Amino acid sequence: NQIPRSSIIWMLLAQSGVMLPHMPRLSWWMVAIWLLCAAWRLAMFRGQASYPGTFIRIVLVMLGCVGIAVEFGRLGSLDIAVALLILAFSLKLIEVKERRDIFLVLYLAYFIVASSFLFSQSIMLALYQLGCVVLITAALVAMQQSHDKQSALLSWKIAFKMLLQAVPIMLVFFIVFPRFGPLWSVPSSKSS
Repeated sequence: NQIPRSSIIWMLLAQSGVMLPHMPRLSWWMVAIWLLCAAWRLAMFRGQASYPGTFIRIVLVMLGCVGIAVEFGRLGSLDIAVALLILAFSLKLIEVKERRDIFLVLYLAYFIVASSFLFSQSIMLALYQLGCVVLITAALVAMQQSHDKQSALLSWKIAFKMLLQAVPIMLVFFIVFPRFGPLWSVPSSKSS
């Protein structure tokens, strides 16, 4: 199942967009791993690099996990869970070989969007993340277009239309469903 070249660009745009709100919480080395994976993916896109071998992937995973363990210290915190999710999200870039891998990255992007609300619920963040959701949805739409009908504008239009169609359902759920307190609690590294 060949990956359309435009899908790689959509995937990188979506990943860049959803990573941006997490940048203040990420260490320099996590940002460096993400930039390395994105640069490697772009080099593969241009035909200047091949897929990394198993050894390189294992080293990157091990370095990332050790770095997270050293930086965050205790297991079970919210920060370490989000950091591991972002590390996996970053490293998945250099593993993408088939269309289903791109779908996985884009579906993970929705989780990364949701995880940013664990740290802030500001209106500006919500508006920004709404734009990210539109971008991810447009990327998913672009993945489904045939090669002869690929159009970025059409992808954006369909994504906006789909999300506008979801608004009435969202409002019904917001009004009808009762509001419960959190069913579980995940400790964060900061005392709150």
